[in-house]
Amino acid sequence: MPAPQFVINYCGVKYRETKELEKYKIDYTKYDTIIEPFGGSFGFIRYIHEKQDIKNKRFIIYDADEELIKFYKFIQGLIKDKTFDDFIKQYNNQMDDVQINCNYKGHPRFLDTKIFKSYLENIENNQIKFMVKKNCMRGSNNTISYKKNCGFLELIEKCEFICCKFEDIDISEYDKEKTLWYLDPPYLSTSNTEYAQFDFNTLFKQLINMFKQNFNIIFIHQDNFLLSYIFKDWFHSNYGKTYGSGKKKEHTIFTTIM
Repeated sequence: MPAPQFVINYCGVKYRETKELEKYKIDYTKYDTIIEPFGGSFGFIRYIHEKQDIKNKRFIIYDADEELIKFYKFIQGLIKDKTFDDFIKQYNNQMDDVQINCNYKGHPRFLDTKIFKSYLENIENNQIKFMVKKNCMRGSNNTISYKKNCGFLELIEKCEFICCKFEDIDISEYDKEKTLWYLDPPYLSTSNTEYAQFDFNTLFKQLINMFKQNFNIIFIHQDNFLLSYIFKDWFHSNYGKTYGSGKKKEHTIFTTIM
């Protein structure tokens, strides 16, 4: 069994790359609320919650994926009811079965996608089905997930999970001075059908509006000359981001707080 991990695997490396911000000595303790509007696996909040003394903050996770938010709320309910251990045992047993029945040409780590898709239809528990799918099918990297020994349960229990697009969030609901926004939206240069639900025009209007009003923002984006021009007054620095494929790309930090 591996060391404790997050409940689902996720494309992207926000959790690992957040360490890039450590050198700036950001004082997270002065914020009462920390929000990730493009939640995903909320890697930023997970990282700073683990590394910083900010246990008593309000953590809010927004995501446009309704199924993902429902899953997090389901897991949250299991943790509160102290039945999570039973659920994860069922999941791990299911993954043992996936490894036997859905591998590619006998390889225990590679997935036969065609067989796997048919296999998913026969999993009766919808939440286990969602978790198995998320942990095996991730973009073009379809591998059989290891069994889970889950961590971050204390954090999941106290987070607020809300299904909402970033551009539809009523930002006036939050205390401007006491709220930190971590924004890592879909990259403009990325072609991905999962991002079809985003209205980029409205999304960036909301983002620009928040910068102009001097909200407390950390905004991360793949290096882009147009955004560097638009947000030049808030440019902070670049860093190299290494993806799971081994490719390294320049990313930019724009912020109002440093």
